[in-house]
Amino acid sequence: MAIHRVFSDQRLTLDQTSLSITGEQAHHAARVKRVVTGDVVDVLDGQGSMARCRVTETRKIRGEMVISLSVERLETAPEPSPWVHVASATPKADRASWMIEQLAQVGCAAWSPLQTMRGVVDPGETKVERLLRISTESAKQCGRPWLMQIAEPLTLKQALTKAGVTVLLADETGKPAMEAAKLGQFQAGAAVAAGPVKRPVRFLVLIGPEGGWTPQELELADGAPGGPVGRIALGPHVQRIETAAVVATALLMQFAGR
Repeated sequence: MAIHRVFSDQRLTLDQTSLSITGEQAHHAARVKRVVTGDVVDVLDGQGSMARCRVTETRKIRGEMVISLSVERLETAPEPSPWVHVASATPKADRASWMIEQLAQVGCAAWSPLQTMRGVVDPGETKVERLLRISTESAKQCGRPWLMQIAEPLTLKQALTKAGVTVLLADETGKPAMEAAKLGQFQAGAAVAAGPVKRPVRFLVLIGPEGGWTPQELELADGAPGGPVGRIALGPHVQRIETAAVVATALLMQFAGR
């Protein structure tokens, strides 16, 4: 029997022996999944911790469902490695929802809307909130302890100058994914050699709009302050935004993974 997973809006701690789940998470667990006293559930906090818990009580307090849990075991996981942040033009309609769901499942660490010259969709606050809910549900489904972030929008200039990451621009003229992944590993190795703190290999992958990058945008990437931005090729065929985002993440997770 599959164990139901719920999200906690509070960070889990190693010395924690009990906790309570309220709101939408509690309602879904009790009313949809029919969780009852004695059942075992996994609680994720989206920040690397997962607790195996047993339900001690389900009740309503002032009309709100509350599930009380005793913690039987708590585990912590390191940050995703490699750490892949996708910044892309926003796909139209439900394609954005599909993209977020799949990115969370393949291990993407964060997604940002990318402002491009040919982009036509500007996600508003309501849509961003919906994408965050989808990210949460997808994390529950696949059991990932780190929630995929829905990050702030980026301009191309901001993305090209972002510190602490290897920036890769998806383009048909780019290197195969295996070679592009090695670039990030080389830079991460240099950082580790310079200091005692070991960090995951970090990528920021830029995915353009349906109409592709403009010559001006490619010039901007070639003239980035840190030197020309690396380009990554994702296959022989033209891909939609959401397809390219998922393919890029999956390839980097495979070729730059430890």
